[in-house]
Amino acid sequence: MSVVAVAATALFITATSATGSKGGEPAGPERYVAALNAVPHDPAADGGSNASGRAMLALRGDTVSVLLKGRGLSPNLPHAAHIHGKDHPEISTCPGADRRVGGVSDSLIETVDGLADYGPILVSFTTSGDTSPASGLALDRMPMAKDNGKFTFRRDIQVPAEVADHLDEKHIVIHGHDIDGDGNYNAGPITALGAPLEAELPVACGEIHRRR
Repeated sequence: MSVVAVAATALFITATSATGSKGGEPAGPERYVAALNAVPHDPAADGGSNASGRAMLALRGDTVSVLLKGRGLSPNLPHAAHIHGKDHPEISTCPGADRRVGGVSDSLIETVDGLADYGPILVSFTTSGDTSPASGLALDRMPMAKDNGKFTFRRDIQVPAEVADHLDEKHIVIHGHDIDGDGNYNAGPITALGAPLEAELPVACGEIHRRR
């Protein structure tokens, strides 16, 4: 094989590797997953909430395709869900039982209690319209759990550059628990976020990881 042919072959291999497919098409999306576990409230205070979830995310540019499934949730009620995180390179995490302090209850971990761990809302998983932090408590546009306490949320969301560039340093949090079981979010005082305690209570949290 001539020097020219060798060079041409090397150039083709490099170009194909860069695009991730034949014909110069763009590379496929970066894929991420998150396993959400129950937030450790005092079981005597939250009535034994045991929510969990799993998320699959595909990132292409600044657009994230989200598939989030939640279970063990209060049925027939909306559940606010978000990407939470801190500014890079600070590390966010899910709160432990030591966060059961302050706020309106020393037995429950409220959203504000967990901010030191998982950081502020960065993206709201609304079913339509705005997805910014301003829609963090837009319960009329949040996923609704069915009779069996499950929901499935799907949406393509344009996210800020800081989120797209450091997605695997963020967390997904699901909120909302009907503590008194009356079918509404109306028990307890109004929290610092301006919502009833039951509506904003974080119930499941998980770290986003790049899928290998």
